[in-house]
Amino acid sequence: MTNNELIQFDGIEYPVSYKSAEIIFPKYGEMKDNILKVHDEFADWTVTPQNLKSSKEVRKNLNKLKRTINSQRISITSGIQKPAKMFKANIDDLIAIIDETTKNIDSQLKQYDDKLRQDKHDQHVKFIKQACEDAGVDPSKIRYNASWDNKTYSNPKFEAELYEQVDILRKNKQQLETNKRIIIQKADELGIPFAHYFEQLQRGVPLDEILNDMQAEKDEPIEIAKKQKETKKKEQADLVKHGDKAIDPQTGEVKEKTYTFRLEFQNVTKYQVDQLNSFLKDWGIKARRIK
Repeated sequence: MTNNELIQFDGIEYPVSYKSAEIIFPKYGEMKDNILKVHDEFADWTVTPQNLKSSKEVRKNLNKLKRTINSQRISITSGIQKPAKMFKANIDDLIAIIDETTKNIDSQLKQYDDKLRQDKHDQHVKFIKQACEDAGVDPSKIRYNASWDNKTYSNPKFEAELYEQVDILRKNKQQLETNKRIIIQKADELGIPFAHYFEQLQRGVPLDEILNDMQAEKDEPIEIAKKQKETKKKEQADLVKHGDKAIDPQTGEVKEKTYTFRLEFQNVTKYQVDQLNSFLKDWGIKARRIK
């Protein structure tokens, strides 16, 4: 039976006719039965010196039969496959010509698509900048999704995802400002500078950890000064002053010479003055404010 197909191109129909492959092997069953008989006959065959010659003859005939039917299989299937291979080669030739034609068109369309994608990207960047400016957040912190530039990505979806990020940045900024105020208040209470704690906050250090560090900064010098003061008092108690000299009463050794002088400090802050007074007091240095 002949089958007919039509390939249409540019308003013209191109017919293709083919027949299904058919191989007639009417005595296959009979031949198989005979081969099975031989198979069964020699299933439990034992080669002996007495049947050695006949065994070789049987093997020879079976191998010859195998070569014959295999040769026929190759010959017949090759004949059937030949027109199919020829048809495939013809179609491959046509496809190669079509591919070469579309390649040139594709390259130009890509330039057009790239331009549209870039224009959409530029519009998004402008929109992001304005949205961040309105919210008072940094646009550089927006995580840009490359899919936003796809033709199929709708503007409402892009805007919804953008505003979600903007809202998170806005809340984070508000929390940051709140944490800064807490740090400033804590620094004022402790009488310590706070600028470097802002840097820790910007690096993402938790607020409670920063507050603990601030307290430690305040407490540590106090403990050190306390120990130094105790040591200094003990040393001073063991010394006897003679004029501008301090002498160990037990050994007579001159420990140190004392001085009286004036210092002028310019443009100092209250915090610096407090720290200086604390240092002088801890070291047993007498000082008074003249002006």
